[in-house]
Amino acid sequence: MIDFAFMERIGRLTAIYISPEAGDYENPVPMQEVDEVEVIETGLKGDRYSKDGGFWQVADQKRPPEKRKLRGVSGFSREDLEKGNLLNDTNIEPIDTRRNFEIEGVGDIQQLIGRTIQIGETVQIDLTGDCDSCNRPSRLSGKSGYEKHGKLGGVRGMPRKDKLGVVKKDDPVFVI
Repeated sequence: MIDFAFMERIGRLTAIYISPEAGDYENPVPMQEVDEVEVIETGLKGDRYSKDGGFWQVADQKRPPEKRKLRGVSGFSREDLEKGNLLNDTNIEPIDTRRNFEIEGVGDIQQLIGRTIQIGETVQIDLTGDCDSCNRPSRLSGKSGYEKHGKLGGVRGMPRKDKLGVVKKDDPVFVI
């Protein structure tokens, strides 16, 4: 039995998205919504970032090792996306963000950078940095304006090697 007394529930996992490849602007590879996914050491099983095939991972390889960003998993809050759409008069859907996890109830998700979240009973992810909105999701989805969302773009992180497992849509999300 897990002791949740030391954790604060901040929301729930409302959607999970993966894409087997990064694709490019001429041949975008769409994200796929799944009901559950196995979280492995490098990210989400079947997702491009777990195989070092994410667009930004490839770009990161040109940086010195100490400047590379840790990004096995990415996520955003539903509230941030709704706020970004309202403030910028855009119609970006959750799947258009190209992030892996949509979390409802957390609000400003970037306030959690440097902390660890737990999804469900086992999986823990260290939130290592931001995923500011850029024009790549807009270009791949054909919906302009995502880059205007700025700091509302989400977060990136790495699974804890000793806290892996399966996460499911509607799992509770805690901050540790």
